[in-house]
Amino acid sequence: METYKDIFNEQTLQYVTQMFGSFSGDITYTLLIAIMWSFIVFIIAIIVLIILRKKHLFKRDNKAWHMIAKLHYPVWIVLFVTTGFFYGSINALETTTQNALRATAKPFIEATVPILYKELLSGLPVSSPDENITIRNAAKYIMKDFEYVPKSDSEIEGLKSKMINWATNVIGEQLIINTVNVIVSKAVQDVGTSMFHLSDEDLEFNQASLLDIDLSQSDSSFSEVIYKAIDKKLGSYMSGIRLNLFIAFFVAIAILLLEPLAYYYVRRKRLRAQNN
Repeated sequence: METYKDIFNEQTLQYVTQMFGSFSGDITYTLLIAIMWSFIVFIIAIIVLIILRKKHLFKRDNKAWHMIAKLHYPVWIVLFVTTGFFYGSINALETTTQNALRATAKPFIEATVPILYKELLSGLPVSSPDENITIRNAAKYIMKDFEYVPKSDSEIEGLKSKMINWATNVIGEQLIINTVNVIVSKAVQDVGTSMFHLSDEDLEFNQASLLDIDLSQSDSSFSEVIYKAIDKKLGSYMSGIRLNLFIAFFVAIAILLLEPLAYYYVRRKRLRAQNN
């Protein structure tokens, strides 16, 4: 007889397979977007370098230093194009992931909500129905409890185990946390967007508060709220990656500009010495 853990693991494996299937068809799209942004940023780099050249930013009186300063042109172009490539890749990956989530996540969420609810009622390590536990701790326990253990030493079972446990740890974490949040919040208020203002670190609940929840009429609304929460998390995560990319880009530009600053500082100091 299949346990809730077995059903959850089967659903997770199917979901991972569908996700990889969705991504494999979008590799060309991702590459085209990355190349397009590389070309756009390449044009911007050429314009910037023409402006800097007209300002004589890389012109040096010393011949050797002047030859070294010419390296700014290829280095700046490589930096701009690389940044454009990664920026385009991030945007394409975000779009691809959102499309994959839209196509595959909701059925998976609807199938797993009742399983996680049963686990909350019967599987948490609490000594009494009135003992409180935080959403974060409950989700961590469920993730640990749902870890897939290979049933044999075969390579297929090993690969299956890695895929399921990777999905549970990487993809399933937000799914489980948000699902637990929704179910617990349902015990406090109706499903709605405001519930995700509740912190899963601070909000505590007990099993007794979940006993009267009727999921039979709420699966679709639950899955919609959970899907929106995961999609929002994805957007925040991608925005963070983009921010780090921009920070790295501007730090690199700042480092490159140290060379002309050093040159003009030394040149100014030398001219002052000659005048004196």
